[in-house]
Order: sequence, then structure tokens, then C-alpha cells
Amino acid sequence: MLKKIHHVGIVVRSIATAYALYRDTLSLPVHKEDIIQDQGVKAALLTIGASEIELLEPLTPGTGVARFLTEMKFWKKIAGETIGAEIAEAAIVLPLMIVASVCFGAAWAAVPAYLQAYRGSHIVITTIMFNFIAGSLLVYLLVNVLKAPGGMAVESAPFPPAAHLPTVQEALASVGIEWPSFQSFKA
Repeated sequence: MLKKIHHVGIVVRSIATAYALYRDTLSLPVHKEDIIQDQGVKAALLTIGASEIELLEPLTPGTGVARFLTEMKFWKKIAGETIGAEIAEAAIVLPLMIVASVCFGAAWAAVPAYLQAYRGSHIVITTIMFNFIAGSLLVYLLVNVLKAPGGMAVESAPFPPAAHLPTVQEALASVGIEWPSFQSFKA
């Protein structure tokens, strides 16, 4: 049984650039920074709760970490100007999106649960209020944060191909099942 994740390693082109996201924006403290000569990398450990994020920057061409950045064809750069992050194809992104959604949903539901358990608030009233807050938050995010720059439509900017959520037809086709789409029913 998995009890703790000690650290997660993330290969970056530049630790100094990655600090803009992890240290400066997310406020993760740098626990240790070192050069590992035998592996040809510069490493930085950032504390996140009881675990750590390990940033790895290749220093020597031809090492495993350097080859990972240059030879892995499935990596795609997204939002590089904004967050300087790289995200892999859907096989990695989709499970991460699901885990992030579950964690955020659990945290969101924990507040009304806490209010009911320890403050005696009525669960129906608090969840209705939280639905209103969620709707307002969604409108704010769509209008002010997620909207495509220069666009007038109240919709998010297109997601990169790595974040494409497959349709039922695409998911079943990957295992050899052909499922008709709604367009095939139109006469």
C-alpha cells in the first residue's frame, strides 16, 4: 500500500526559469539545490507538504536527462510564455486532470461538511450557497482569466492537443470497438 510519495521529478530546460512557477508563483520553498556531476544535472528540491518536487536541469549533453528533453517526441510546449511548463500527451495529462478535479471537488465539499459537522449549519442551505459561489467563480474565470485574448465570446481559449478529452467513439475505437456517432443517425 502506498503511504507517501517522497518526491516527484520534473525535467526542465532551466531551473532558473522553472523557479518563476514553482518558487515564485506557487510559493514552494527551495529545500536544497545541488549539481550532481555523475548524472550531469543540476537538481533543486522544493518542499510541498511532506513531499518534494525535484527539478532536474540537464548540464551535460548526452546524459539520460538531456536525451529525455531532446529525444522524447511526445512532449509539447504549452503556455510557455505564461507558466513555462511542458505537458505530455493525453496519457499523462488526462489522469492528472482527473486527480486534480477530484482533489478540488473534495476540498470544495469539505467546507459545507465542516460547517454542518462543527457549526450546525443546515447542509442544504450551505450547499445551495456554495453552488451560487461556484457559479460566480466560474463566470469570473471565464470572463477574466480563461477567455482567449482579444476574443468577445465568453468561452475558454482552446486547450492544447494534450488536454483533448476523447469522445466515447474515440475511446472505444482505441480498443477496436466501432461506436456510431450522432452524425451517422442524421438522415
